[in-house]
Amino acid sequence: MKPATPHPFEGDTVDVYGAEHCDIRWPDEWKTREGWRPYNPSLAWVNGRLFCSIRYSFFAFPGIDTTGQVLVSSNYYGRSETLLAELDPDTLQVVDWRRLEYLNWSGSRNTALEDVRLYVVDGTLYGIGVYLPLDDAPYAQAVIRIDPAASTATLVDVLPARRVEKNWSPVEGRSEFIYSPTETVDYTGTVAGDPYKGAIHGGTQLIEFEDGYLSLVHHMATRRYQRDSARRRRHGRHYVHHWAKWSKDLRLTHLTDPFVFQWESAIEFASGMVRHGDRLLVGYGWGDYDLTLTTIDPATITPKLKRFTNEREFLISSRQ
Repeated sequence: MKPATPHPFEGDTVDVYGAEHCDIRWPDEWKTREGWRPYNPSLAWVNGRLFCSIRYSFFAFPGIDTTGQVLVSSNYYGRSETLLAELDPDTLQVVDWRRLEYLNWSGSRNTALEDVRLYVVDGTLYGIGVYLPLDDAPYAQAVIRIDPAASTATLVDVLPARRVEKNWSPVEGRSEFIYSPTETVDYTGTVAGDPYKGAIHGGTQLIEFEDGYLSLVHHMATRRYQRDSARRRRHGRHYVHHWAKWSKDLRLTHLTDPFVFQWESAIEFASGMVRHGDRLLVGYGWGDYDLTLTTIDPATITPKLKRFTNEREFLISSRQ
């Protein structure tokens, strides 16, 4: 990691991680379609081919008020699509992409799953993401089976849980998802484990690492700060990452201190991770507005992991 950098929230510090960002030319059409933005990429290897799913949402910003606050219209995030890109395994450039057509899709307020996490079972590509029931019930998760050749996503099942957690993390080689640092959830939507009321939430898939699994998780601090950029926008929240190590029985055992990959946005959300040669390839969205892939040497992670015993040791203060 690079040395700690002053955090935008006065009195806090957070590391900027020394990752290598990939110089990828994303299709121009993704960013020139008026009102639509790509973000929150997930990643998966399928039979030697590297795929990347992207959340593609319509934003309607009527303007900014005199205090700099974004005015959000009633159809903010109102429409979503899922893009599926195939990446060249060597250059990581997009070689093909398509919008997924959702089959037998019904009963949802959203037009596609939000924040899809890709995973593979017996050589078949699946995704799990946020599904918003028509009856205004809490978030559910739905599983889709993806056929890259046909550009289709078939709804397999909707999995409500007894408690609401928006981010379920697939576990490499397992039939379970991480629901929280103390809970797992299976393909029936049944949550097992001790109830969790902390601030750490899911991010990427869990991949095998040392004697357990590794993922990126996030937590949210709630102070406001003004982002100084051409797309000036005020956020009431800020996401930071932690590397998280999990035991074979899917319990959180280690965390790193909080970090970000860049300072472009108040929000960075890591939603995909795979091995790429001797490095890790991570996909994350920033600002709910754009996306980036970055590669990381896994040897830099292990020395930063700390035994997870007390969540408060790791979290940035969220006082207003």
